[in-house]
Amino acid sequence: MPFILVGGVTQALLCDIAGDPGLFRDFPRIRKRTVVWGPDAEARVLDHSAAIVSEQALLDRLWTGWCGAGERPAEWTILAAAPAPGSENHFGSRKAHVAEVDLKSERAACWIESFDCGWMFLIAREDSTGSLISVGARPRAFLESSRCIADLISGVREAEGEQPAYPRIVTPMWGSGWILCGTAAMALDPLCGDGSGHSIREGILASAVLRAIARGSEPRDVLEHYEFRLRAAFQRHLELCEKYYAAGRSGPWWDSELALLRGGLQWSRTHAAARSEWRYRLEGFDLLPA
Repeated sequence: MPFILVGGVTQALLCDIAGDPGLFRDFPRIRKRTVVWGPDAEARVLDHSAAIVSEQALLDRLWTGWCGAGERPAEWTILAAAPAPGSENHFGSRKAHVAEVDLKSERAACWIESFDCGWMFLIAREDSTGSLISVGARPRAFLESSRCIADLISGVREAEGEQPAYPRIVTPMWGSGWILCGTAAMALDPLCGDGSGHSIREGILASAVLRAIARGSEPRDVLEHYEFRLRAAFQRHLELCEKYYAAGRSGPWWDSELALLRGGLQWSRTHAAARSEWRYRLEGFDLLPA
């Protein structure tokens, strides 16, 4: 998806990492979102705080301030994209389609709407274009019965393929000389993901783990800490997804996806039970004994 929404907390984190408080300058801001969620639901306008960000533009700004030390041999590799070692555990079957659309008016806002067999999310930009993600069916199929989003759109371009839109997590997340991060480690439902924020925090923790190993910490201890922290975050994500999908349910599609989510929660709780306390804490960008 060429444009993403970046919330205020993630913006602050990225600005801190980049050392640039104006990192999100000039990006359009969203102050409101409209939600039509659940059978026979009325549209609700809610406060929102996010920036509409071009992924490439953000990457360009981040790399401009990067001062790398150049290439050199490394004992560890951070794998941040699939395919990756390990076994993927996935909890859903839903697929997403993304299409660029033309809008009837210029505005920076977002809308989300549920249907009998899925949902749509529209990011509207100030140049009368937008990005439309549909989960469960192609955009044109949903627009025929839309109560809200269809009225905003004047034209739809062909959706670009399809991709999984269900939560996924890989185990194990580390091995001899490698550690997983970002979508290589886990992927979130776009409905309530903040995937960018999660990936950034994973990267910070992964680098802190490797620095701790370099300082002499027992590798297995800190690597297990890393994996359990990510599993805990994944469980919280599943719990949030369950609430949204339970509220939106309006037929067999929702029942099926909700059952798969609850299976994921059972898996997550079973695998999290092995760690009842944290032995390390993240202080700034360093991992220290708790």
